Amino acid sequence: MCSSDLDSLVPDQRFIAVSCRDHGTRVYDSVRGELVGELPSVSIVEGDYFSALPALTLAGDRAAIARGNVVEVYALPSGQLLRTVTHPAAVNTVAFAPVGHDLVSGAVDGSLLVTPGEGEPIALPRSSAGIDVAALLADGRVVVADASSRLRVIGADHKAMLMDIATQSRVRLLRLSPDGARLITIFTRNEQISPRLWDLDQHRLVADRKSTRLNSSHITI
Repeated sequence: MCSSDLDSLVPDQRFIAVSCRDHGTRVYDSVRGELVGELPSVSIVEGDYFSALPALTLAGDRAAIARGNVVEVYALPSGQLLRTVTHPAAVNTVAFAPVGHDLVSGAVDGSLLVTPGEGEPIALPRSSAGIDVAALLADGRVVVADASSRLRVIGADHKAMLMDIATQSRVRLLRLSPDGARLITIFTRNEQISPRLWDLDQHRLVADRKSTRLNSSHITI
């Protein structure tokens, strides 16, 4: 079973990762149509959670793969293992910042870590439920949705809770505007709930996007 580019963290960027359970993770350069590297596959997360999608930097020079309770960070195209980030429980979301090598990762026990490119992991306020998805903004803020159907924004100081709002259902994917001011939440596949548009500066819901069929790869801000 493979994760397709429909489920990519950033489906319209140049570098795309496709993870197959029995065939590892393959990273492609969509501009040149070339295979950039082959890495281990993402591990399967048990219970009522999706497995983490493989994460890539915008420059395509690093990849992060969730394997059990560990995030493995690899150099591309060499495939060299650069570092690991360990959680107390299975990791089911990982994402790089829009620029650079900073990384956010979350686990099914509610733990949330921000790992600077070359620094040590920083623990953020823990969620009372498992993390479904998280994103790291260019200014250091973290957006996180958890299994209790809450959407939170944590400040760049890694402590202040800037927003904590109930969503209509559990969130599967986050789509951020380039300036980090707007966010679209895309809900889990088994529920026909239209995506929602949020203002991350005003900390409020802006609008619902009415849709009978959900195709996350074609939703833009």
